[in-house]
Amino acid sequence: MIGGGGSTLISEKKKNMNKSTLSSSLKRKENNFFSNTYNRLPSAKYDLPHDDEEIDRNNFHHYMIRAKTGTLFEAPIHEKLREGCIILDVGCGPGTWILEMAAEYPNSSFVGFDIAKIYPQQIKPKNVQFYQANVLEGIKFPEEHFDYVHMRFLILGIPQRSWPSVIDELIRVTKPGGWIELAEPELLSTVLTPNYRRYLTASK
Repeated sequence: MIGGGGSTLISEKKKNMNKSTLSSSLKRKENNFFSNTYNRLPSAKYDLPHDDEEIDRNNFHHYMIRAKTGTLFEAPIHEKLREGCIILDVGCGPGTWILEMAAEYPNSSFVGFDIAKIYPQQIKPKNVQFYQANVLEGIKFPEEHFDYVHMRFLILGIPQRSWPSVIDELIRVTKPGGWIELAEPELLSTVLTPNYRRYLTASK
């Protein structure tokens, strides 16, 4: 987590992913077993599928983390959220996190983007906006725009060499004194197929 107020603190929250569901996703991608129902940007290099089963997996991880931690976020911004602020969710997926946050904090405004249109496009709260974009191509907002930036589960979507530039973008769009919260899982080599292990090595 990166916090403002004159000091910087970075701590990546390590969460264990469900090995069987991740392995299933990788195998479906590797063997083209799935129907890619949701259009994603041609430039996107994210190597997991974008189908209903993958949406279910993302939702499972969301509710698993919420059940284990008892919260939707770790940053100390509860009061600011109640008063009203602007939040960005990078790689929002189906939008589950944003939708729950928007319901809990109706005075705040939430923006989420993802490479695939798997988020709600018609029925959504008035304080929520979604759009399609690739974080590797930059964040299409001005400097110091958001009070709180949230990003998680993008370890397979961001090559190792691209992380510094992505972090720079997160910092660029965050207001002074704002917060950036990152949550990425540890991937054990035992859950990866040989082909996918080679892909990860090549992407570094």
